[in-house]
Amino acid sequence: SGITGLTVNALTTGTTTVSVNPDTTTISNAIQKFVTDYSAVQSFIASQMTVTTASDGTVTPGVLTGDANANDIVTSLRSLAGTVANIAGTSGAVKSLADLGFQSNGNNNTIALSSSSTLTSALTSHLNDIKALFSNPTNGLAAQMNTYMTNTIGPNGTLPTRTADLTT
Repeated sequence: SGITGLTVNALTTGTTTVSVNPDTTTISNAIQKFVTDYSAVQSFIASQMTVTTASDGTVTPGVLTGDANANDIVTSLRSLAGTVANIAGTSGAVKSLADLGFQSNGNNNTIALSSSSTLTSALTSHLNDIKALFSNPTNGLAAQMNTYMTNTIGPNGTLPTRTADLTT
């Protein structure tokens, strides 16, 4: 049996060792992109909920100021990104983005990398746990966020239903 997509051309006879290692740089970049995108969503929602006061004292509410659905989305996304259930077959060392060195600023629901050494260490020591954190089909972040987003913005989700209620 071989490795799909791998071709080896032997130029001389002899013995050699071939090592295959995970591309932790690409994985790190993908995790950081996920966090950046998550924070962008949280920032956008927050900007739409912000009340501003002009220099003349005029108060202007944001489009989503006081909207319970927007607040629920912010809270649910924060909760989903917080911690996943312990995933069977993993060491349990990585159950949240915080275990990878990401932290919330405690202010606007955004998160950022606060310890690159924690991320590097986790990628080196717990790569299977990280894979499960994001891609486990039941408890992984991708599955949970996909289910949540489908239930929120899908054809029968809470936002389309709310929009239909407001327009009828």
